Amino acid sequence: MAPFSLPLLLSVSCTTVSEILSFICKNIKILGIIFTNGLSITPHVQHLATSSAQILYALNILSAHCLCRLAIQAVFCSVILARLLYASPAWWGFAGAQNEQKVCSFLRHSTWLRFYSSDLPSFDDLCTPADQNS
Repeated sequence: MAPFSLPLLLSVSCTTVSEILSFICKNIKILGIIFTNGLSITPHVQHLATSSAQILYALNILSAHCLCRLAIQAVFCSVILARLLYASPAWWGFAGAQNEQKVCSFLRHSTWLRFYSSDLPSFDDLCTPADQNS
């Protein structure tokens, strides 16, 4: 069978449709969660870390302009924690040690910046009730 040509002038020697799809589809986004074709969620955690870091920067600017700490913590919980906890029962089980460390490190950094209260539970503790409720 002749090689399959992609529009970007890439030539692939694939004989079946599934081989073509496995070559083309490296990541898939299902309901906002990014999985790789090996069921890894590393791209999802990287996306969460990047977008959350941008929000932390905005919160840092707000705190520099005298927004009170309680208001900043409320914004942090309603925006960043909501993003992290969104569909966590679906992806937290696929998280490896490196991904878990990245999320926990982000929350420790947020605690150091006083955006996340140290009295609140860890991410593991937050995911456990969410997993049991689903």
